[in-house]
Amino acid sequence: MTLPRILPASCYRRRSDLLERQLADGFVVYDPRSERVHILNESARFVWVRCDERSTTAEIVAEVVETTGTSTARAAEDVYGALSDLLSEDLIDAI
Repeated sequence: MTLPRILPASCYRRRSDLLERQLADGFVVYDPRSERVHILNESARFVWVRCDERSTTAEIVAEVVETTGTSTARAAEDVYGALSDLLSEDLIDAI
């Protein structure tokens, strides 16, 4: 499978058939197709929630910078990494 290129203006959509739960000690996403459970750390969960068909990659990066005070370079690295992982696991689609 060839993954779409992550671009600053790209938007993403979570797959509608996935089940997600906030637990006391983390956030999990269950994929019924693969029967796999994905445990998202706080950074990945932050990105996951923003895969809402409206938020662009650049907007997610800017929100991470604003929320955490981290550098733009570090925020971009984290966001692009999370998006890449979510795309490779087929949990989100680029739109």
